[in-house]
Amino acid sequence: KKRKLLIQNGYGHMEYIGLEGRTMDKSMVDMSGGIMVDDNQDNLNSCNATYKIMLINNPNSEWNNSFVADDKYTFIAYDCFDVMEIIDSILS
Repeated sequence: KKRKLLIQNGYGHMEYIGLEGRTMDKSMVDMSGGIMVDDNQDNLNSCNATYKIMLINNPNSEWNNSFVADDKYTFIAYDCFDVMEIIDSILS
């Protein structure tokens, strides 16, 4: 679903890595220099992506209610269109 949306909106050249399974830890993938989008703050905290986008698509949930975008490499998005806008700003 996410990959299809990215392709339909002109982001087909970007690599999409979807991880499945029981572990939420994303440190197994080297994301240095990359952009990580997730709706779980623990996943963002465990990855080494240069840019991190918190997708708050379920406000007040325990997995994303205390995320803080505290530097110029961390962003908060409220829907997929926000995510695409942030990615555009990063890439420009």
